[in-house]
Amino acid sequence: PVIFGIIFLPNDKPVKAEVSGDEKVGFGSLNKTTWVFGAITFLFMILYGVHSANISFFVMEKELGSPAVVGTIMAVCTLGGMLGGATFGAVNKIFKTYTFAAAFFLLAISLVITIKAPNITVLLIGALLCGCSISWDIPQSMLSITNTNRVEAAAVACSVAQIGTFCSSLVMTNITSVFSQSVSVRYAITAAISAACGVIVILIIKAMKLDKQ
Repeated sequence: PVIFGIIFLPNDKPVKAEVSGDEKVGFGSLNKTTWVFGAITFLFMILYGVHSANISFFVMEKELGSPAVVGTIMAVCTLGGMLGGATFGAVNKIFKTYTFAAAFFLLAISLVITIKAPNITVLLIGALLCGCSISWDIPQSMLSITNTNRVEAAAVACSVAQIGTFCSSLVMTNITSVFSQSVSVRYAITAAISAACGVIVILIIKAMKLDKQ
C-alpha cells in the first residue's frame, strides 16, 4: 500500500480552511446532495459485505478447497482494493460521478464470477474484482461529498456510510434466507440487487444533475 500510495497519490499541497473556531460540522449541517452520496455508499457497503461474510461457507458448499483457502481469497480481495485505488483516477476521468454505478456493476460481475467459479483460480478473479469495486466507490464518495459540501462533512457522511458494513450480514442474510439457505443463492440475489442499484444510481445522478461531482 505504501508503494502504491507513493506512485499514484497526487502531490497536492494542503490548503488552510477558513473556518470559524466556533463552527462545528454535524449531521444537521449536511446538505441533501451529501446525504444522497452517503446513502449510495451505505447501500454499496451492505452489498459489498456479503462476499467476505459468506466466502468461507461458499468454498465449503462448492467443495473448492479447504477453509485455509479463504485466507488466500481475502488476501487477493485486498490486492483488488489496491488495484482499484490505482485505477480510480483513470476510472473517475471516464465515468465521473457515474463511478458509483460502475462500482455496483463491478460488484455484481464479481459475484456472478464467484457463483460460476469451477475452480479456485476463477474464484480468486472474482475476489480481485470484488476488492476493486470498493476502491472505486469509497474514493468517489469522498470526492463527491467534498465537492458538494465542506471538506469536514466528508468524514461525517462517510462515517454513516461505513455502518453499512456492520449492517450487511443482518440485512442481506435475513432477506436472502427467505428464499434459500444456499450461499450461491445469496450471492445471486446480491448480484441482482447490485446491478439494479447501478441502474438506479445512474437515474438518480441524471435526475439531480450530479454527473459533474
